Amino acid sequence: MSPVFKGQLKPAGDEINLSKVGDLFWQRWYFIPMFLVISLALCKIYLRYTKPFYQAAGSVRIMTKDDSPIKGLDLMGDFNHSIDNIESEIQILQSKQLISESINRLDVGVSYFTVGTLLTTEIYKRSPFRVLFDQESIIPYSKFFQLEYQGGSKILLSYTENEEEVKKNLVFGEETVIKGFRFRIIKNERNANFLSQGIIYKWNVNSVDQLINRIRGGLRIEPMGYMVALLRISLTDHVPDFAADFVNTLSIVYQESEMKFKSLAADQALAFIQGQIDTVGKTVKAAGLRLEEFKQGDRLMTYDQTGQVSLGKVVTLEDERAELIKSEIAIRDLQTEILERQSQLTPVPFVGLSGNALMINSLVGSYNELTIDRLKSLQKNTLNSPPVKEIDRRIQELLEFILVNIDFALKLN
Repeated sequence: MSPVFKGQLKPAGDEINLSKVGDLFWQRWYFIPMFLVISLALCKIYLRYTKPFYQAAGSVRIMTKDDSPIKGLDLMGDFNHSIDNIESEIQILQSKQLISESINRLDVGVSYFTVGTLLTTEIYKRSPFRVLFDQESIIPYSKFFQLEYQGGSKILLSYTENEEEVKKNLVFGEETVIKGFRFRIIKNERNANFLSQGIIYKWNVNSVDQLINRIRGGLRIEPMGYMVALLRISLTDHVPDFAADFVNTLSIVYQESEMKFKSLAADQALAFIQGQIDTVGKTVKAAGLRLEEFKQGDRLMTYDQTGQVSLGKVVTLEDERAELIKSEIAIRDLQTEILERQSQLTPVPFVGLSGNALMINSLVGSYNELTIDRLKSLQKNTLNSPPVKEIDRRIQELLEFILVNIDFALKLN
């Protein structure tokens, strides 16, 4: 006979007995501090043996014609043009040409490292030795060489060849050739005190493409400010001095490239203006010859016709004479302004000449733009810096050209 269960079965509830859970943790309390100690130890090991990354940042102002006094009248047009211009300048700063030029100005052809127990650290400018190599030799890019100081001038050079370690005893300054690679290792007198026995160093030759890839991995160029042509240049790298040096060098290279472009544009504009002046001079000379031929020719007119023509000529000549006098006064005033500002290098008031002096208007406009560029450049550079000196040279050339054209216009009057 099967047993019979009396009473009701109680369904399992969702309640948790907190006292039992607390007893369980209390019995295993030592796991909590143990876990914290292990976690802190792992964090310390990670921070100690992981290469830190640093960021160097700077800003550069784009020197464009958008900074004119009428900027802002066409808000949407200025805004769209400013965005397009900033994007173009970002692409220029990130271009391989500017990055390569910046790399060539830095002493980064060879990288130097100290070898630790768990971590190998790049020492950049703090290396106690330098490697000078022949650019025409067979350069083993990315191949690591190990150096160990033996005392005095003796060093031990080690490298791997066909999976076998090769060692050579050398002295500082000795010329060495390995598989067509010709180089010398010399002491870096600035950091010679850091050279000590027992420390192992490594070095390798860098190719330009390797350095470009390294820089592009951490280079960021972003616009900053609203409707202001300012760019923020930052480089993240595990060597802080390298990041700072590259950001500064890239800014200088960018400014110099802008000055070269403006100088080239100014040369082309001056050549065009000179060509136009030569053409106008030839045209005026030919017109004068035709006028003389007309005067000397035989032209028959009646007395009444001659009187009317003569009276009309008198009125026309008086008007032309008045215009010429006004033009000459304006030209001489401009000449005085130019001579007064030749040493100050400040903008000249726009005079709006006419007649034979139309070309001078364009020259004065170019001069005023250069003086404004000079004032903007002085906000970021010193008076004797290469960018400012280049602008001063262009201004002096333009002033001489303006004065020559003023003399030419006065002679025509």
